Amino acid sequence: MTPDQIATKADVQDLTAQIAKLQQLVSAIVTPREPEWLSLEKYAESKSVTIRTVNNWIANGKVKARGAGKLREVKI
Repeated sequence: MTPDQIATKADVQDLTAQIAKLQQLVSAIVTPREPEWLSLEKYAESKSVTIRTVNNWIANGKVKARGAGKLREVKI
């Protein structure tokens, strides 16, 4: 090993600072998640069916739902 291949204490500190900065940047990245719940309208649209059909599916236990009225949502 030659002297120019040895990292100095300053080199190590610089690299440590760069790694910390990269860790902050990576942790700041937010990956958008698909929603777990959709409104009746959006769910019906995604399945190309009517809201009445979705309500029938809910009543028959084919899909899970929460809420009531206009706030009702269907689990994807």
